[in-house]
Order: sequence, then C-alpha cells, then structure tokens
Amino acid sequence: IGKVEAKKSSIGYPTGIAVDENTGTIYFTDMGFVDEKYGASRIMKIKNGVMETLAGGWEAVLQNYPVQHYISRKALLSIASYYRNKKENVKYEETLRKYLSLYKEKCEERYKVWELLFTLLSRDKEKQEDLKVAMDEFINEWKDKPDICIGMLWKIYGLFWRDPSRGRWILKKGFKTFPEQKLSQMMLYSYIMGSKRGSGDEIIFLCKEFLTRYPESIFRRKIENKLIDELILQKRYQEAENILKDHMKKFPVDAHRCLFRLAECAKYQDKLKEAVAYLDELHKIPGFSGSDFECRILNKEIEIYKSIGGYKEKIKELGEKRKLLGSRDREFKKALEEAGSKGKEKDYIGAVEALEKYIREFPHSERGVLYILPRIVSYLSKWKDKEKALEKLREITKGVYLPEYQIYSLLSLCRFYLSQEDVEKATGIALELADKLPENKEVYKPVSYTHLRAHETSLHLVCRLLLE
Repeated sequence: IGKVEAKKSSIGYPTGIAVDENTGTIYFTDMGFVDEKYGASRIMKIKNGVMETLAGGWEAVLQNYPVQHYISRKALLSIASYYRNKKENVKYEETLRKYLSLYKEKCEERYKVWELLFTLLSRDKEKQEDLKVAMDEFINEWKDKPDICIGMLWKIYGLFWRDPSRGRWILKKGFKTFPEQKLSQMMLYSYIMGSKRGSGDEIIFLCKEFLTRYPESIFRRKIENKLIDELILQKRYQEAENILKDHMKKFPVDAHRCLFRLAECAKYQDKLKEAVAYLDELHKIPGFSGSDFECRILNKEIEIYKSIGGYKEKIKELGEKRKLLGSRDREFKKALEEAGSKGKEKDYIGAVEALEKYIREFPHSERGVLYILPRIVSYLSKWKDKEKALEKLREITKGVYLPEYQIYSLLSLCRFYLSQEDVEKATGIALELADKLPENKEVYKPVSYTHLRAHETSLHLVCRLLLE
C-alpha cells in the first residue's frame, strides 16, 4: 500500500484511505468505490500487518479513532467540505464549529477554518450578529498576533464588496482595536471615504484623527477634501476656510477647487467682496477656462454672482459659456463613435483626425486627456509611417494645458515608444516626466516594486520602466 501514489476520482476525492497505526502514516489508494456522501467508501486501518476495513467512510473514522488523532481531524474537514459542496449550510456551520471546539491549537489549519466560518456567516444577512460574536471570539483567541487579526478583518470586509455598507462595522473594529497596525490606516481611510455625504460629527472627528495619526499618508489629500466638504455641510465655514487655505498651499493641483469653495464659504458668511475676489483669482488659473471643472461649477458660480448683485454682464457672459460647454458631451460621444467607426475600417489616420478635432476644440478638457489621448496613441501606433506618427503625437500633446494632467501627455509619448519597442527613447521621456513630479511631491509617493507589478496601470507603467 505504501508504494501506491495518491490518486483522485472523477469528483476529486481519494477512493481509498489506509492508516498504519504502528507508524501513524496515512496512505491514499485507488481501492474501493467513491462514496457519494463523504468521499472514501473504504477506510482501512493497519495494525501489526493486519488490515481491517471500516465501512461508512469518514463517519466511521470519527467512530473508530481518538478525537485528537490526525485522521479524525482530516475526517471532520472532509465532512465539512462535503456539506459545503452540497450547500447544506446548517450542517456545514455545525461541522466547522465542532472542529473549532475540538481542536484548540492555533495553527494555519485552525485559521483556515475560522475563515471558512466567517465566509459562510457573511453571506447571510440574518447571521450578522453571529458573525460579530464569532469575530470577537477570533480576536480574543489571536490577540497576541494583531497582524493576523487585522488581516482577517480586512479579508472578511472584502466579502462585502457587493454591499460595502454592511461591512463598515468590520472597518471600525479594525482601526479602533489595532491602531498601531499598518493596515489600520487603510481601514480608517475606507471607512471615511465610504461614509455618506453629510455624515456629520463622527466623520469630521475621524478625518481629524486620520490627519493627526498619519501626517505623511498618501491619502491625506483626499481626507482633507472630505473634511472640508463635511465642515461646509455643517456650516462651520470659518474652520473650513482655514483648512482650505492651508490645503491650497500643500496641494497646488487642487487650487481651482479650493478657490471655488473659499468663494462659497465667503458667500455664506456674507463676505461678498471676498467671494468675488476668490472667483476672479479662480479664473486666472492656467487651464481653468473651458475645463470640465468650470463646466461643473458654472451654475453655482452664477448663483453666487446673483446673490451678490450688480454683476449682470458677468452673469450673461457665464450663461453664454454654459451653452457653449453644454455641447461638450455631445462632441465627446461623437468623436468616440466616429473614431471607432473608422478604426473598424482600419482607417487609422481618419480615426486620429476625429479625436484630434475634439482635443483642438476643448484643449482644457480633462476627459480629452484621460480618454481621448490614450485612444490617439493606440491608433498612432498602427500607422505605417512611425516618424510621422510620433510627430503628430507631439503636435497634439502640445495643446494639452491642464497642469494637473501634464504627465498624461508625456505618458502618451512614453507608451507610444514602448509600443515600438524603443526602450531608450521611452526611458528618455520617462525621465522628462520624472522632472515634472517634484512640484507635486506631496501627491505622488514612492511605492514598492512588488506593488507596481501587482498594479500595472498606466501611471505605474513609467515607474516600472525606470525601475527595470
């Protein structure tokens, strides 16, 4: 029997198991038939060279072997696996809990059983209280290993991806119970950003706690924006104004958003001259005029001028601009459809021209940089005349003025070179891109090589190239 290698049946279970009680060795054999209920129909025990067959599969093991015997543990897990496959959740839960009550030794196997139990309970809305109780038991058991505890909490929260609001209590338990763990920052950030707008004092308090606890966090910018929003909704305008001014100094890329919010705060406090001054400063920012952000705030901007009074010409001018920018959505869809149609016909020059038209008409559009430019690069890479394609791309990217998105222009060039397998030129563009990052050093933080390989998005592509 010892020479027979492990074999599996068509449903994935060994068809026979033999246990040598003299040595404790367990053998998987191809003897017997597959039991529809528990896997192995023949369980054999060997003692002093004599083999005895136990009928009844895994249940027979539990009846014939001591509870603490390794094969008994194996039997219990196999029975649980059977119930899971048959979707008999009540018996499945009972078997898992039975394992946890019998085998108290902390090991990887026990950790897995806890994870299986949490996964089962998380699927049933009516079992939420049971999940909380089980989670408390787990944390109390593994409290000497906080990294394992918070890791399990994060895993279980991931099971609620369809309805994250149901798992928010897990995030709170994580960052409250294990504040010193690295993962605590991510859990606190997820809890804050997942809260509904206007959540009130709790979120304001947590935002401040986050900023105090993690002053160098890469999420600081987003958390400050969330804090400002909540303060304005709570009508704490002076406090919001102070944070806005400080935020604008630290994150210049948010200047346009900060100035508009400052104008709103000034208006709500009846500081009308200050509100107008902020709006005037807003319009002086390079790339603001005609941008998607201006399009989004035009209605509110008109409301501010109306409430102040005496700005009829300004209101009229903004109204006309609103009509003009209103056509942007139609032109955006039209450009994509036309380019897609020409691309199917392999008319790549025509596809580029259709997309270029949108870039020319709306040079400050964020969507032009984020969605149109990558498509232009894709079509240009299919041009036969590579030099002409590169010249065209340089010409197009010169028209992109938004400071926050300058890197996308260079990134497009870099990707184009990579598509032509010209690593030397791609690296040159990457270095040019790197020179533009210091002004935004608070926003762009270095990350590990492993992280980059795990998340090869467009922005990480250049960083990975430099690392290699």
